[in-house]
Amino acid sequence: MCGKTFLKEVKKDFSLKDIPIFVFSTSSDPQDKDDSLRLGAVSFFIKPCCFEELRQKITSAFSLIPS
Repeated sequence: MCGKTFLKEVKKDFSLKDIPIFVFSTSSDPQDKDDSLRLGAVSFFIKPCCFEELRQKITSAFSLIPS
């Protein structure tokens, strides 16, 4: 299953749809990033990515989740 199909399936499943999904890809195509974010990804990283950027985006994403 490709990543875009995975995102579609997770986001249409009521029990999974609120799980934040971070996409890690070797693709630098802006369309892949746009598609992933449109389909519900929280963030899109081009591998290899900077650890500090990853930490900041994960922290930010989890701060948006209601307690």
